Amino acid sequence: MRIFSEPMPLPYIWIHRRSQVLAWLLLFAPLAFGESLLPFLERLHADNRLRIAKKLSREHQEICRRMELSPEDSANQARILNALFLHRLLTTSAPADGARGGILESVYFWHWVTPNPRHQIRRLPDSALLAKCKPHPQHAMYRSWADMDRTPDLFLADMVSDRPRYFHPDFGSFFTFGWCSEREMAFHLLLVRMGYTAKIKFQGNHVWTEVLISGKGVDGTTKTGILRVDNTFDQVGAQPLDKPVAAWLADVGPGKDVVAMNAKARSPQQLGRVESLEVEAAAKARIGAQVGAWLED
Repeated sequence: MRIFSEPMPLPYIWIHRRSQVLAWLLLFAPLAFGESLLPFLERLHADNRLRIAKKLSREHQEICRRMELSPEDSANQARILNALFLHRLLTTSAPADGARGGILESVYFWHWVTPNPRHQIRRLPDSALLAKCKPHPQHAMYRSWADMDRTPDLFLADMVSDRPRYFHPDFGSFFTFGWCSEREMAFHLLLVRMGYTAKIKFQGNHVWTEVLISGKGVDGTTKTGILRVDNTFDQVGAQPLDKPVAAWLADVGPGKDVVAMNAKARSPQQLGRVESLEVEAAAKARIGAQVGAWLED
């Protein structure tokens, strides 16, 4: 073996070091720099796939049993577990002001009631009351920021902020908030963007999301079922599809409001705004730590 004792030529040193830097960037870029929201969420699931599968194994098994799907089939696992993980990120625990839940502990607040609890929320870091803040330029028809219906782009942008965005005197600081319709619109948009067929369903004074799941059945044939996800009560259910897909998709419940929710969650404008959201390094570190704590719990 020939050992070189003299210094390496400068061009060689430069090329060698540049290769090391590029290798470092490829390895750590997802953590050290910003990343678009949708790829970040998909990578977050992929990086923790085995641990998520273990954590949600019992739910996955029960969903497959109810839909007559094979729990061992890898495609079934991917579709079901990704939807469940997304639900665990966005959900809260109850329809009560200040209630927190899910991995990211997003807060529930009622809306369109008197008095409106959102009028006590303050914007951070300047502590201005949302009720005194002008609405977002894209929502200029509302009286104030506190009165806006929070569309998916607003809910999700706050969710992946690098610092808490709001403060309430009774419930402390938090990143994002929303009641049932606002959560389900954000959840629905992400599902549709990830290739799922889904809808928001309304009944009484509450909405939830239903997701179409097709895959290999326990008998080897294709089976199709409905995954029912409630991001207010942190509940999941499943059942076989009992009607044609078109009929199921059209059955969203009574009234114009739920039709508007579905349309808004699927709108090109909302999709475009959400696709442009960036998750900065600090937010990625925070969310990664929260996911890690949930997996270890």
